[in-house]
Amino acid sequence: MHKFIFAVAILVMATSASAYDVEMGSSWSGVTLQDVLDVQYGPGAVDVNSYFGSSPGDPTVPYWFDSSLGGLIFREIAGFLHTNTMGWYIEDGSMPTIDGIDDGVIFNGLDSEGHDVVVNLPGEVKFGLWLDPNGPNDSHNAPQGEYFFTNRFYNDIGPDGGGTTYHGPTDGDPQALIYNLTPLNSGIPTFVVAWEDLDYGSEITLNYDPLGTDNDFTDMVVEIRAYSPVPTHKSSFGQIKGLFRGN
Repeated sequence: MHKFIFAVAILVMATSASAYDVEMGSSWSGVTLQDVLDVQYGPGAVDVNSYFGSSPGDPTVPYWFDSSLGGLIFREIAGFLHTNTMGWYIEDGSMPTIDGIDDGVIFNGLDSEGHDVVVNLPGEVKFGLWLDPNGPNDSHNAPQGEYFFTNRFYNDIGPDGGGTTYHGPTDGDPQALIYNLTPLNSGIPTFVVAWEDLDYGSEITLNYDPLGTDNDFTDMVVEIRAYSPVPTHKSSFGQIKGLFRGN
């Protein structure tokens, strides 16, 4: 038996159960996502290839659900471009408009690694995350006004939304990889979101190319952890897995 905190339930749910492959490249910075995860959580504790959507039955359209009066702790654990801005939006199945209504900023370019932000969402809401690559400045294949989302079906297909991608999947660019770290954190709902801030569908190059991408997913890496002051309750791992079933 283990102890789990249930006061904040963060769910990742699915609308389909088909796996998709993500093509990762060699980081232009020389630091891979596996390097980042190994330093943060221990060598091999998190497999970079075990993102949500990598196996049949995994959620391909993820969102989280905050069902308590507690909050969520967001920590930036890596970021190699200090102009990226990240925030949340209410997930209702339609393309979000990031305008300060039903959305908000969590990290801006001035925040650095190790920075914590406590977010209290407006009641029981389903939410996803967005990234504004290069913040208020234009970014190649993501000019100002375009956002990347954890729901890949909101992201354009291929470089600059041309509809043709250099590599799969072909039905929506995965700009963020999501990992479930709940078993590593004593059952407290914990996730890592790793962002690629260049257009995923561009050509992967070994060295910097303004028209390409490295698809290293290290441009902003964020941990999301449930927070609540209420006592813990005993449960089994089978019960905690039940939190991830869709309706």
